[in-house]
Amino acid sequence: MHIDCDNLSAKYWLDPLALAENLGFSRKELREIEEIIKENLETLKMLGTPFVKTLEVPRVSKVSVTNDTLTVDIEDGRTISVPIGWYPRLAYARQSERENYQISGAGYGIHWPDLDEDIGIEGLILGKKSEESQTSLARWLENHQKRIAAA
Repeated sequence: MHIDCDNLSAKYWLDPLALAENLGFSRKELREIEEIIKENLETLKMLGTPFVKTLEVPRVSKVSVTNDTLTVDIEDGRTISVPIGWYPRLAYARQSERENYQISGAGYGIHWPDLDEDIGIEGLILGKKSEESQTSLARWLENHQKRIAAA
């Protein structure tokens, strides 16, 4: 199976599922692609013949974060708003940390360097919440509070 997006490309074998080739996708993007393939693996195998599906994912144009909402404007005119609780690192962050973001991945993601948080536009469109484990979040929160106290 070939996945192409702009100038990025990846090739996957479906049985067994394995990455055969990657030309430009980040590790995070590859994990997201693999999740989508896994969720649809049986259907993809049943198709049995070559097919092409074009997925147009719009780019991020503006981001704002309040105490209760993450709002993302995307280039096709839509605005997506989700509860900030879906992304605990944003929920625990100071407003100055929330405002320090970068549009990343050629416009397909948002990165908060102070929080080590990355959110992809595709996940937002699909309504996916953070999948960070409670253990990881607790460790991050402890370190984050130490950094705030030291500042």
